[in-house]
Amino acid sequence: MAPFDADDFPDDEPTADDRAELEDLAVRLGISYDELIELELEIVEDTDEEGRVISATVFFEEGNPPEIMAKIAGVVDGQLTLDGGL
Repeated sequence: MAPFDADDFPDDEPTADDRAELEDLAVRLGISYDELIELELEIVEDTDEEGRVISATVFFEEGNPPEIMAKIAGVVDGQLTLDGGL
């Protein structure tokens, strides 16, 4: 997944596929979809030699709402690694 920014969706609505992926990410982070789209973040996937995604690291930008960030367990120095990717 490329860097996520709510401005990526000019009509304020992602495609159905993008929304499903974002909803899945929100569940993994322990927040709602609406909270997720308030965040500025970037996702970098780590792959093995065969191209399979083995993990994904979520980098959270400074200045995200602290009340949302407090709900996300495991964030260290503004980042969180998710085993198995997204």
